[in-house]
Amino acid sequence: MKLNTTTAVIATVLATAFAGISITAIAQSAAAPADLRAQHMAQRASGPMDPARMAEMQQKMAEHHAQRMERLKAELKITAAQEPAWKAYVARTTHEPRQPAGAVEDWSKLTTPQRLEKMQALHNERNAEMAKRIDATKSFYAQLSPEQQKTFDAQGSGLRHAFMKGEH
Repeated sequence: MKLNTTTAVIATVLATAFAGISITAIAQSAAAPADLRAQHMAQRASGPMDPARMAEMQQKMAEHHAQRMERLKAELKITAAQEPAWKAYVARTTHEPRQPAGAVEDWSKLTTPQRLEKMQALHNERNAEMAKRIDATKSFYAQLSPEQQKTFDAQGSGLRHAFMKGEH
C-alpha cells in the first residue's frame, strides 16, 4: 500500500510541475506578440529609416531585380528580333524608388484624415504602377513564341510568391 501512495505523490508532484511549466509557456507565448508590437512601435517612434540604409536597401533590390531579369532573358532565349521588346519590357517593369533617400515623411505629425488621404494616394500610385507593369507584360508576352510563353508562364508561377514577399 505504501508503494501506491508514494507513486501517487510522485505523480501528483510531476503533474503539478508540468501544469506550472505549461502555464508559464502559454503566458510567455501570449506576451510575445505584445512585446513584438511594442518593439515595432518603439522603432517607428524613433523616426524614419536612416537614409543611408534606405539607399542601400534600394540598391540591393535593384541588383536583385537585374539578376532576375538576366536569368529570365537567358531562360527565354531572347532572339535578336525580340531584343527591342525585351528592353522595353525591362524598362517598364523596373521598380523606381518612390521617394529619394532622406525625403521620408514623418506620418506622426499628420492628422488621421491626412494619413488616410496619404494612404489612398499611395494606393492609387501603386495601382498605376501595377497597371503599367501589366500592360508591359502583355505587350512583351505577345512577342514571344509559344515555347517561350510556356517558359515565361513557368517563371511567372513564382511571381505571386515574390510579390507577397515584396521582391517585385
